[in-house]
Amino acid sequence: MVVCICNRLSELMISQAVANGARTPDDVFRRYHKRRGCSSCTVRLAEAIDRALNPPPSTPAE
Repeated sequence: MVVCICNRLSELMISQAVANGARTPDDVFRRYHKRRGCSSCTVRLAEAIDRALNPPPSTPAE
């Protein structure tokens, strides 16, 4: 899923950036040598970072 349209940043790209140390939207932008565009993605980007840092617990297979 695309999280930032201006910079074409996907949820997967954000997860990879977090795995490499990104903790803020600006960290993600720096990781991919991008700049903030319209900034409408800031909340979605922060939520994606939070999901990458705190994945939901897995449910055991039945």
